Amino acid sequence: MRRWAIFLVILVVVYLVSQASKKKDVRSPLRKRFNETLTIIVWVMLVAYVLSFFYWLYTQIFK
Repeated sequence: MRRWAIFLVILVVVYLVSQASKKKDVRSPLRKRFNETLTIIVWVMLVAYVLSFFYWLYTQIFK
């Protein structure tokens, strides 16, 4: 269970860093694209995390 918590903390930190840099005036199109890409990657990883967590929970309860 510890690895789930560590992974979730890493995702939250990466997302918060991305959001913090969005609040600043981003003039570089490359930096803006990087922030958008990072946000998409974090959301996809979060969905994968949630799905695998529920699968793990299912296997712990019903096996």
